[in-house]
Amino acid sequence: MRRLLIILLAALATLTVAAQHDNTIYIEDFEMAPDSTVTVNVTLANGEPTGGFQFRMSLPAGLQVEDIELTRHSKKHKMYLASNQVNDSTWMVVVYPMGQDVLPTDSVAVLRLTLTAAQQFNGGIIAITRAMGASQESTTIYYDDSTANVTLP
Repeated sequence: MRRLLIILLAALATLTVAAQHDNTIYIEDFEMAPDSTVTVNVTLANGEPTGGFQFRMSLPAGLQVEDIELTRHSKKHKMYLASNQVNDSTWMVVVYPMGQDVLPTDSVAVLRLTLTAAQQFNGGIIAITRAMGASQESTTIYYDDSTANVTLP
């Protein structure tokens, strides 16, 4: 009985770790010097096939978006990109198919951001919020909010 309990607890722990990576859109933490430009990946960790997604991205003071582009993975799955700057620090990003294509279940970079830091940039947090997508059955998939810490080297 005790052995079975240990096996069940180990299985639950494995499921918990796996679930932490499902349904999240995120950027890994990175370093960036003032008055510089970097390119970083936006990763989609989706627990089910996704027929597109959208999110809001808020940037810290002194950081600006120069470009947002699809990765090869997104292009291979026939995704398109629309983005709009909502205000000085917030962007709305939408990735969508023109047909019935979907992004398969995976954890993979789907976008690349080119960011420029002003001379007075002191680091900060990039927040991804209000993220949602569509399943193959056209039901809403809600993605967890995430943050990336941008630190000075």
